[in-house]
Amino acid sequence: MTRPAERPSDLVSLQARHLGFVVVASVALGVVALVLLGNTARGLSLSLAYPVALLGSAGGTANAYRRLQRLQATDRSLREKVPATLAVLQVYLSPVTGAVFALVLYVLFLAGLLQGDLFPHFACAAEPFTSFGRFADCGPSTNSDVAMALVWAFVAGFGEHFVPNVLDHLVAPDLAPGPQPNG
Repeated sequence: MTRPAERPSDLVSLQARHLGFVVVASVALGVVALVLLGNTARGLSLSLAYPVALLGSAGGTANAYRRLQRLQATDRSLREKVPATLAVLQVYLSPVTGAVFALVLYVLFLAGLLQGDLFPHFACAAEPFTSFGRFADCGPSTNSDVAMALVWAFVAGFGEHFVPNVLDHLVAPDLAPGPQPNG
């Protein structure tokens, strides 16, 4: 027996149920990260990449929640146009893309492609490459730089267009949005 399709009027509650699962899963991953971070004295090491991905995922989840709130306030006819499967898929993909974008941004910082006072600095970035493990252990220079990396990780997940726009600018700086010359 097949389940009846979700009614469009239930789209918000459908997304909310799935978003609740995503939040619980994210909190569970956060607890695992804290346990691993607390066990570094026992020889377990956790690269900063894991918390960066986790905060990127949290940013994506927060953005999905914000979209859900806006969807509740929209006209019912607009909600009826959104397929339920697409709405649920968006809830699950937002944290994943948030984590990926946060990691990409972290590597851009490490590579020195994004520099400035608002971006983290890495003291070991100029060291010669010896192994991937050593590369993964290269972290921000100061606690302030770690904090900046974590804030930017959340921003990368929350602002779903931020990292793609940065990449577009790196690939084709002349095509970046800005004032156009008069023809």
